[in-house]
Amino acid sequence: MLRSRCVLLGLFASLFAVLLVATKSSKAQTASRPIAEVGDRDVTTAAANGENVKVARVNNWTLGIAAGLLEGSFIRFASELAKALDDGDNLRILPIVTYGAVENIADLLYLKGIDIAITHANVFDQCKKSGESKNVEQRINYISQMHNTEFYVLASSDIKSLQDLAGKKVGFHVKGSGPSVTGPMIFERLGIQVEPVYVNHTFAIEKMKTGEIAVIFQLGAKPNDLLAKLKPEPAFRSS
Repeated sequence: MLRSRCVLLGLFASLFAVLLVATKSSKAQTASRPIAEVGDRDVTTAAANGENVKVARVNNWTLGIAAGLLEGSFIRFASELAKALDDGDNLRILPIVTYGAVENIADLLYLKGIDIAITHANVFDQCKKSGESKNVEQRINYISQMHNTEFYVLASSDIKSLQDLAGKKVGFHVKGSGPSVTGPMIFERLGIQVEPVYVNHTFAIEKMKTGEIAVIFQLGAKPNDLLAKLKPEPAFRSS
């Protein structure tokens, strides 16, 4: 694992996780949910059983938070928020497994039941600049910085520096995740041309063992679950 954080400190001072909230209320998201149906038969609902008050109480202060991939650091922080802020019927945070930093913003904008999202600051900035979603600044509010995000490079033993990755295949996780945005951006700014591969890190590690991929690029906080649980491999560099 090549630690090169200090090299990029000036370039990526804004690389940290941020908490965002949609300007729409949770009531608006939950009120429009249709009655579920199975075939031609209506499913018995809480409303049909006279439990409207209970439905309103449960939904009014339950906030769904888009928390990223199961193996990522966002989901861990979301779970900690849920435990720390739990206040019974007055406030409930519901962490939801999603596809990552990029998709979290889209889920916040378009998916029912999502009231809060965690993403990376540079991913949010890119979303605003891209113009794919109109008037993002008016539709999403920034809440708070959560934690500084480190990046890690897990490399095969023949890789001695980042410059050695020129022309090599680099795993940037699945598209829509934080590494899939930040990784190519970092290598572009360093002037190192690599061949991006977008595949889940679990599969990418297996491809590293066979030499199909030279490196995987990972974002996260300490402890990094992916690397902490990785069994020692003599063919990999770590530090």
